[in-house]
Amino acid sequence: MFLFTGFCDFEEDICSWKYGEGQYKWDRIRASSKGIQKIGPNFDNTLGTNNGYYIVFSSKVNPENSEATFESEIFPPDEDEFCLTFYYQMSGKNLGALKVCT
Repeated sequence: MFLFTGFCDFEEDICSWKYGEGQYKWDRIRASSKGIQKIGPNFDNTLGTNNGYYIVFSSKVNPENSEATFESEIFPPDEDEFCLTFYYQMSGKNLGALKVCT
């Protein structure tokens, strides 16, 4: 269910968002089924349980300074203002940086 342009909680799918080109493989998973990677939070922020979905990637196997991209739909230029709100988790050693580009 879309509440407004660009909204996605990843509960049904990845909506109109798309996996960008890059060196990382994104996965849509839920905490209750993290699998062998065992990465990501213990619950999602939509349902607040381990049954909610989120997207995740692991940087363990990629070289330093590599990028992971996840792209939104194109927003109409006639809109006055947009606000990007999201939750993220970074854990481990030698973490890089989170950068949001427009």
